[in-house]
Amino acid sequence: MKTPEKDGLFLRGEVVARRRKEARTGDKTRYCVTLFVRSEAGTYQADRWSDSPVPEGTPAVGARVELPVTTGAYITHGMAVSRLSWGEQSTGSDF
Repeated sequence: MKTPEKDGLFLRGEVVARRRKEARTGDKTRYCVTLFVRSEAGTYQADRWSDSPVPEGTPAVGARVELPVTTGAYITHGMAVSRLSWGEQSTGSDF
């Protein structure tokens, strides 16, 4: 059996838009950078929290990407919602 070079969940396609939102906690500012990626199956959005307004490695609009992503699910207003996240996640802790 051949071992794949990459495994996991990947979002492949073209970055068609980027969005950045600021969140302030006391004197600390964090940014949620969202990429909108158009693939053969549709347009998906993937979020990343960062201390920088433009994290290193953020693809430009028009770039073709193969982003390793993680998926999470939560319930809000009685509805199940899923979220794709890309890049390093520094909002949690290992245990």
